[in-house]
Amino acid sequence: MKILNFYTLFSLILLSTISISNAAPAPYSATSEPKVWVGQIYASYLAAQHSTAAINQPENFTDVIIHRATPQLTKLLKLENTCTQQEGICALDHDFIVAGQDYEIKKLTISKFITDKNKGYLKVNFENFHVPTQVTFEFLKINNNWKINNIISGVINQQSSNLQHDLKTYFNKSAQQ
Repeated sequence: MKILNFYTLFSLILLSTISISNAAPAPYSATSEPKVWVGQIYASYLAAQHSTAAINQPENFTDVIIHRATPQLTKLLKLENTCTQQEGICALDHDFIVAGQDYEIKKLTISKFITDKNKGYLKVNFENFHVPTQVTFEFLKINNNWKINNIISGVINQQSSNLQHDLKTYFNKSAQQ
């Protein structure tokens, strides 16, 4: 009986790891309207915040935005992902989507998508652990598609983190060493 229980337990563990590794990617369409796309991202964070299952956790935020990033930002994000796989923490030590390493999002609001010629802006406001936080997504229109060019995130009325700047600073410094 003990052998049967061991094999049953082993099979369940094996099946659960297979289903996690083959999980379908999150439904973030790179061609949907920016407000819809950003809303989908935050919906996955909100769902994950109420779940303890690892399968429900959002992907690395760089993996989420890289599919919709401008060529320049894509290049920087690929450098970050490669560096992180080899060295651990590199340029980015927090998640720009939530302006922190951990999150408890409440009172989420997403602004209208504001455009000016080929530039677009979307502001997301929320409380993260009761601290007012703002994330600004900066888009560029390339070949009739809105691509993320930058994300600026942080606590309201404090210095914010600038994704493009942080990546460029780190990798320019690394290249000079």
